[in-house]
Amino acid sequence: MGLSRRIFCIISLVGRMVCGLTSWLIQEMVEILPTLWLGFLLNLHSGSKSMVQCVLCHVETCFLLGVTLHWFDGLQTYMRYICHKSWLGGWFMPQKKSYFALQLPNRWWVFGLDLALHCDIDVYQFKFFSELVRDKVGKNDSVIIMTHEPNWLLDWYFDKLTGKNVTYLIRDHLKERCRLRIAGDVHHYMRHSYVPSNKPVYVQHLLVNGCGGAFLHPTHVFKNFKEIYGTSYETKAAYPTFEDSSRIALGNILKFRKKNWQFDVIGGMIYFMLVFSMFPQCQLDNILKDDTFSGRLGTFFGTVWDLFMYMLGCSYVSAAGAILLLTIAIVFVPSTVSWKKRLLIGILHVSAHLVAALILMLLMELGVEICIRHKLLATSGYHTLYQWYQSVESEHFPDPTGLRERIEQWTFGLYPACIKYLMSGFDVPEVMAVTRSNICKNGIYPCS
Repeated sequence: MGLSRRIFCIISLVGRMVCGLTSWLIQEMVEILPTLWLGFLLNLHSGSKSMVQCVLCHVETCFLLGVTLHWFDGLQTYMRYICHKSWLGGWFMPQKKSYFALQLPNRWWVFGLDLALHCDIDVYQFKFFSELVRDKVGKNDSVIIMTHEPNWLLDWYFDKLTGKNVTYLIRDHLKERCRLRIAGDVHHYMRHSYVPSNKPVYVQHLLVNGCGGAFLHPTHVFKNFKEIYGTSYETKAAYPTFEDSSRIALGNILKFRKKNWQFDVIGGMIYFMLVFSMFPQCQLDNILKDDTFSGRLGTFFGTVWDLFMYMLGCSYVSAAGAILLLTIAIVFVPSTVSWKKRLLIGILHVSAHLVAALILMLLMELGVEICIRHKLLATSGYHTLYQWYQSVESEHFPDPTGLRERIEQWTFGLYPACIKYLMSGFDVPEVMAVTRSNICKNGIYPCS
């Protein structure tokens, strides 16, 4: 008995040493030569299933699901860096296709579906998952379905139907075994749970978790989502909340110029191109001569309408700008909208910009005209500010030695010329008023 105990103690000690050495090797070598040692062990013990499982149990595995951006190059980048690689840092990646199925403990499964660009699985994926459900997924098992896009929300929002193969897989093959559908792509968090009823529940919970550090999508636009697969759902959680989402969306409109003031440069150039041919407006007496506010308002918008028709019928520069803006407005409407609606939205959008540009132009012309009539502008010429500067300079800084004249000679006239034209640049209202008065007096009317 003593001999046998000593022999078994030695065997046990050796076994512990081997296990400890193996564990240490796994932990150390996984950071140094992961592919080399794992491939060697798997090839060496290819006949021992338990050894392969033992090795893989000590390695962190990683599975990645492709998104819409990966399909822009036909999955070339995704296949090169995910499916054709074995390691990502210290994570082992056994995945060889853009879709996968994982069997978890306690009779749970994870199905990673690749919806590509058409928001549905192809026939090969459908065959793979349907056969897997038929052969290996038990009747009491639970399945989690992962997709990159939450088509249950987007289909409801855009009033369309996508993912017919996914729907058929869930309803007719998984039946009531899908406990959760999870997706990203939409940058917010929303969780819906089914409302208990007598109807079959094909999916118990719907989860959108797109909070990955990108820009934020609203949640309040999905507030009225209630049903899919014939099952009613209620919102359990949302981030941001519906109230916060509405407030942020309103702030995008009210605080647009404060947050994106650089757009004023682009918008100003576009508006100037639209109304370029209508400067100046010399006949504004019909607006200013009315005594009542309603009369002036009616005449003002009547003038805006006349200018609108003139711009489309007579002004080639403005008409070309309007056509270019209309094309851009139609192209930027989401492709999910029908062509008739896209055309209608584009026309309304551009018409609103044209009216806004005309109103701003006419208000500016009225302001300049009123200042001219009250002798506030166009009193001396283009260089009124420079003339005022010269008078103040001669009064407070006299030059008895003629130094300024010598500087003008030494700089070949650049010294006074630079100051003169810089001041003209700062005195834009005066330059506009003088130019407008000269054009109107000489009878040069705007015509393209």
